[in-house]
Amino acid sequence: MFAGLIALLMSLPLSLTLSAAAHAQTPVAGLTTQAQSLQEEMRQICLLMEQRPAVSPASNATTAAYISDAGENSQAPAKHSGVGISPRLTANSIPRWKNKKEPFEFADFNWLTGAFRTKVEASSQPGSRAVDVDNVGQSKKTGQSDKTNKGTAPANAGKAPDRRSKPAPLDGIFPSSEYIGPTPLIGVPDTDPVYPMTEALWRLSPALKESRIKVYGWVNPGISVSTSDESNIPESYAIVPNIPQLDQGILRFERLPDTVQTDHIDWGFRFTNLYGIDYRWTTSQGWFSGQLLKHNRLYGWDPLETYGLIYVPKVAKGMVIKFGRYISPPDIEAQLAPVNYLFTHSLMFTYDSFTQTGVNAAVKLNDSWTILGGIHAGSDVAPWNEAAHPTGLFLVRWVSKSNNDSIFGGINSANNGRFKGFHDNLQQSNITWTHRFNEKGTFVTATEAYYIWQNRALVGGTVNFGPPRSWFRLTGPGALIPGNAPAIGVVNYTAIKLSKRNFITLRPIDYLVDVKGERTGFATTLSSWTVGLTHRFGNLMLIRPELRYEHAFSAKPWDNGRRNNQFMFAMDAIIRF
Repeated sequence: MFAGLIALLMSLPLSLTLSAAAHAQTPVAGLTTQAQSLQEEMRQICLLMEQRPAVSPASNATTAAYISDAGENSQAPAKHSGVGISPRLTANSIPRWKNKKEPFEFADFNWLTGAFRTKVEASSQPGSRAVDVDNVGQSKKTGQSDKTNKGTAPANAGKAPDRRSKPAPLDGIFPSSEYIGPTPLIGVPDTDPVYPMTEALWRLSPALKESRIKVYGWVNPGISVSTSDESNIPESYAIVPNIPQLDQGILRFERLPDTVQTDHIDWGFRFTNLYGIDYRWTTSQGWFSGQLLKHNRLYGWDPLETYGLIYVPKVAKGMVIKFGRYISPPDIEAQLAPVNYLFTHSLMFTYDSFTQTGVNAAVKLNDSWTILGGIHAGSDVAPWNEAAHPTGLFLVRWVSKSNNDSIFGGINSANNGRFKGFHDNLQQSNITWTHRFNEKGTFVTATEAYYIWQNRALVGGTVNFGPPRSWFRLTGPGALIPGNAPAIGVVNYTAIKLSKRNFITLRPIDYLVDVKGERTGFATTLSSWTVGLTHRFGNLMLIRPELRYEHAFSAKPWDNGRRNNQFMFAMDAIIRF
């Protein structure tokens, strides 16, 4: 029954994709005429009260700049319907009269017009200047992620999109300008740029643009020069030393719900296809997993994100329901290259949960608190596979009043903890603390820790039944581990913006304590130290060179069990399309 329910939910994102163009929203007609009529009536009222000839609004000493429509990438609606007033009409566009007390304050009029000003001309006197009325004392950041600050300029360039949350805490040069939490974050607009493939498809099919459906991706090649000869494992993902490799080629189909508005239920979906070496870590047993678990292939394909979204605005401050296969929520790092600070991954991240298949709901209680709860089939396993377990998830996100700190953590996976079906059944609890050192968010540190355990597992965990190959020879089932097999991990990332296009990242702490060898196949403590630079050539390309050293205290995990340490130079590139 559990598998059947999940399978039914899995079909919905694809159905939404096929039918979305037919449900494109159409603009509401007549608002402009109503607005003009209302404006004319207001002018006539002023005329009667003044008992003098009508004065054109344009001749007032104080006038308002026109308010541009929402940008094409913003999730904020372009027009506010239902009030019969154009979004371009503001209080200052209505004529004022001398020596009369105004019936309302200007600041109280925005809720009525649906307009949010950017600039208001002071007086048309010599030497006057534009004054930013509404944004005085606010952050200049727009809440955009790494994909946002450098894209196609929207129609309302220079004006931050509406948000129903705290200002974005971090600088847009980093992989994300938001603290980690449930995705998508409720009340945060979609400000990602329109990438070339999406732009081309929107020109061919305006219905896709009206429906806010995007199709885009990236290519992520890389190379590592290592002291190992055959394999860099347990490092990830650059596992084959001294030759170029394709880490991931991504093609994504996506529609994000508008979680800024509170008028109506909205929907979305994401379907992300991955091809490359990185499939070896994203593979979920039952999701085309034979490529790895039966054949031990170096390259493979994985639909690692296949989910639907439903946004319900009237539950607390908003609720987003996610159903399907999605990336495990709690980590600083993630499987997709653009959202990571470095090319290579920490040891502790390499051996925790990667994806889950199930249903969860994120509920925003206020700007500081969001909760996430759900049920899934277990870590990296499909609900129809023999290794599946009904598994609970409950995480909490907190952001401080000052917006300088955030904590995100809780239980990522909880069930009976029994290893079965030759597959891991990880019981995992995580906590991550992020702190920014300045208001601009150009200096940030994040520290994560987890505790993982399971009962009666095998050394090395999930079994790869494929033939031994040079990049991974330790195939086949490991020895049974009686009782509990725990692992403890901790990692720190510290990043500093150096210039408009560059930032440096330190990973000074990365420890994985594999007490009985269940995660790596070696009962030891492993650690790594990494420093890297990210340089952005523009919106569509970046490179990330780095230096990394790693060491095991009582075993030889590297190069197929032949080395207890490894030094490497690695570099990748991300090219978007």
